[in-house]
Amino acid sequence: MKKNILISIFIFSIGFFCNNMNAQEAGDSPFFTSPINHELRVAGTFGELRTNHFHMGLDIKSSKGIVGDIIYAVASGYISRIQISSSGYGNALYIDHPNGFTSVYGHLLSFNEDIEKYIKQEQSKAKSFEVNLILDPDQFPIIQGTQIAKMGNTGASNGPHLHFEIRKSKSEVPVNPMRFGIKPIDKASPKINSAKIYYFNDSLQEVGTNIQIVKKASTNNYQLLSDTLNIGSQKLGFGILTTDPMNDNANVNGVYKISMYVDSELTYEIELDSIGFDETRYINAHIDYPSLIINNKRYNRCYRLPGNNLGAINNTEKSIVELTKKPKKIDIVVSDFAKNESILSFWVKQDETLIEFKPTQHDYTLKYNEANIIDQDIVKIYFPEQCFYEDSPIDINISNEKSKNFASTFFTIGNKLTPLHRNANIFIKNNTISASQKEKTCLVYCENPNRLVSYGGKWQDGYFASEINKLGKYALYIDTIPPSISISRKNDNFTNYSSISFVIDDNLSYAGNTSQLTYQATIDNKWVLFKYDLKYNRITHYFEDPPNSEMHNLNLEVMDDRGNKKIYTKKFLR
Repeated sequence: MKKNILISIFIFSIGFFCNNMNAQEAGDSPFFTSPINHELRVAGTFGELRTNHFHMGLDIKSSKGIVGDIIYAVASGYISRIQISSSGYGNALYIDHPNGFTSVYGHLLSFNEDIEKYIKQEQSKAKSFEVNLILDPDQFPIIQGTQIAKMGNTGASNGPHLHFEIRKSKSEVPVNPMRFGIKPIDKASPKINSAKIYYFNDSLQEVGTNIQIVKKASTNNYQLLSDTLNIGSQKLGFGILTTDPMNDNANVNGVYKISMYVDSELTYEIELDSIGFDETRYINAHIDYPSLIINNKRYNRCYRLPGNNLGAINNTEKSIVELTKKPKKIDIVVSDFAKNESILSFWVKQDETLIEFKPTQHDYTLKYNEANIIDQDIVKIYFPEQCFYEDSPIDINISNEKSKNFASTFFTIGNKLTPLHRNANIFIKNNTISASQKEKTCLVYCENPNRLVSYGGKWQDGYFASEINKLGKYALYIDTIPPSISISRKNDNFTNYSSISFVIDDNLSYAGNTSQLTYQATIDNKWVLFKYDLKYNRITHYFEDPPNSEMHNLNLEVMDDRGNKKIYTKKFLR
């Protein structure tokens, strides 16, 4: 009887939502409610500038700074997907709603009892902690306000919070949740921290930059130290370093909208309402990427690089400012979703004496809108079309230095300050590696010799082939070192403990298409579930049966991307 009532309520909810679909599409809908029952405070906004991606949702703070807050379904629908991962969103749940949207809940500590039971069954079938489960509509129908999970810190999370998204169900394109009324009270205007000037030659190549200190003139108005800038260049671009405190001065959230006006004419605008996952890496064109790498500062460019196809950017035809001796007024307006604004205003004019920018010589200049091939016999690199955001100078340096475990010389490919939008293919010729070592060969990124990053790879027609997603220093490496395993509690009596944990680690970090460490564990020859928290390199098994004061045999195998394996065995009492 209870199940029939639940289904009836669910069907009624579907009809209600379908009748109001047009209102839902318009945004600011009343049909999505908060996923928490305490004041909504935000530690990360939609579109916030992150490493290699825009933030695709809201990071909602916990009530007391700890895990365990109850998470509720924001609308009726059904659970369409559950993903359990050691990284990314960690424990994540997806609910499809009949209005064409999907709500996403990430970094969860745990799920409600029925969902938790189902996940464990599927993990046991797959003999894997990590699972990606696609569900039928009738498996877990959900009513708005149902408790679905608890707030956690799983996956790539740096503290207890809920990562919350709203996506278009068909395209999976994320939409700013604030458009649907899920937003904090916000009366604070964004902060403008500094500005940056970019000088261009006649070919619109950047030939210099200059950082400008910003000072507050009044509550929401900012200015430079000098009212008018005399610039020795004919063409300029501008950038801005800005954050949104959102009623909390400790916050450094991202802003919602940046608009630039030249003599009161709108010449550039970015408005973060929706960003597709296929667009998110354009962040490296939107920000000043070299500034991020050198100074960890994310300046928002107020002009579009030629290869930046981010749909959130508009009105860019005149964003590169052409100077004359007549001053031009620049206004950069920064807004949050609550329409609080801050404005930076200043004047620019051309200096009588133009700065002379001397051209530099490079091995190659690669076109951003063409496929490019570099062939130096010992190393070949294929850059696909739209791999770069602008025509980019590239130098190739092949050194003769060698180090222990390295199977090749070092190849410095371009400059690490130049971002790649798409992966490049690299092929390195090597005839000196023995047959026994070939299966242990991998390509490593070695800009930091104390933190080698493996890009994996495989042998192909006498070359070692791999994909890279950044420029810099690479070499072939022979990885014969197995992973390490260390137990958290060094005793044999676990009668009074509810879990057993290990730290597993490797000599290399992983990137690109390489896989993280894999593992399998048994107790008394039966597979057991160990949860994996990659940020702490920790795997944990939670005992389900009560202690029976018997000895048990644990076997743990951990393997890295090159097939190096470590086996750990232990007898323990419980």
